Amino acid sequence: MMEALPLKQGKKGFKIVALGAQPFNGTGTAFAAGTYRNSFNNTFAFVVLDDGPDVRGNIIDALANGEFVAVLENKYKGMGKTNKGDCAFQVYGFYQGLKATEMADGKYSEDTDGGWTITMQETKTPKSGLYLFKTSYDATQKLVETLLTVAGG
Repeated sequence: MMEALPLKQGKKGFKIVALGAQPFNGTGTAFAAGTYRNSFNNTFAFVVLDDGPDVRGNIIDALANGEFVAVLENKYKGMGKTNKGDCAFQVYGFYQGLKATEMADGKYSEDTDGGWTITMQETKTPKSGLYLFKTSYDATQKLVETLLTVAGG
């Protein structure tokens, strides 16, 4: 469990909105058996509904070569009697960084409006899950929203 997730100086988070009946299809965690140590692989899949020059230059090229952290809001939020919302926001990429494993533009795809399907993966993570939680669901949601502004001014 994490109570904070600071951004590096000058970095900014971006919001991805899941449209459609099956948002984030293909996203999840899988067990990875090792020779001497077992681990987990996190997969994060999404669509970029655009394919213009700015999108390719500023988003696609950066995704192809960078390492990222993603905070996903789960459908099941853990709204039990104690720690309500403690599993609402799951963090992917914290240990090893999410890296692109598949990227394809679908020029004629109605599913992507001619945009891109992107799959990113974090391999060999030591833990099966990592959650962001600060005292309540509402407080954590506000914390996540602060990640959408540039760190350090």
